[in-house]
Amino acid sequence: MPHPFQTFRHGASRRAIRDVDAIEVYNAHTLTGFRNGQARRYARRRGLPGTGGSDAHRPALVGRAYTAVSVEADGDVTTDAILEGIRAGRTVARGTRTTARQYLRKYALNARLKTASFL
Repeated sequence: MPHPFQTFRHGASRRAIRDVDAIEVYNAHTLTGFRNGQARRYARRRGLPGTGGSDAHRPALVGRAYTAVSVEADGDVTTDAILEGIRAGRTVARGTRTTARQYLRKYALNARLKTASFL
């Protein structure tokens, strides 16, 4: 479940989070990190594995956050092995948040694009 509780960013509300394999507990594109903490606590209370995501909308921001998954595979790592690792909770969310400047730049660009689409 990507960016839970961040409803102003098209994230899921608490009510909408049902029957998921994992929850994003570290989203790099955040100004304060408050919702990351909320998601981390929610996942911990419910025994859900945590994941990390860059939420990148520009190439320079790709990889700022990610999910390390421990897999049990004999040889080749498969998609099924990765998904099993996530479902089993063998995940670690890692990364660094975007800077305030990067965060504000994205929202300024989005506002400009949305405004242009109305004209």
